[in-house]
Amino acid sequence: MTEAERSARTRISSFANTFDLVPIARALAADDPGYATALLADDEQLVRESMHHEEMRAFRDAHPAIFSAFHAFLGHDNADVRHTALVAAIPLTERPLLTQHHASLASHARRLLATSTDRHPRDRALDALKAWGHDTSGLENASDIAAREQYALLRAARASW
Repeated sequence: MTEAERSARTRISSFANTFDLVPIARALAADDPGYATALLADDEQLVRESMHHEEMRAFRDAHPAIFSAFHAFLGHDNADVRHTALVAAIPLTERPLLTQHHASLASHARRLLATSTDRHPRDRALDALKAWGHDTSGLENASDIAAREQYALLRAARASW
């Protein structure tokens, strides 16, 4: 393990001990829109309405440092480590202070899409690229298109309830 990786692990461990990141990570991974939006929002009203105001503010204030810890793993030799770091870093860059990293993450997302068949990271990478204004039509494979169509059917069915 390199010195940079040790340093990043130490920072991640420190944040994990400082903040209860487990429910945050679960909310982001499960796509819980309400909780994830409040965690990542810049709208102070959303945060004020939260029951976890102080914890969320502390977490949001730590986004740049947390992003830095994940960023250290984007060049890791192990593809699974790189992909996990990318998926974790993407939502953090929605903070205005971190949007400057979209271009860098876009190149990592393109590399993930060229090498991975894992649905979850592919969905996150495609969603991020689309949100950042990139054309993803040449990056989607048949599985991505089928998944997108399935998600659309599920959303339509849910909306009709």
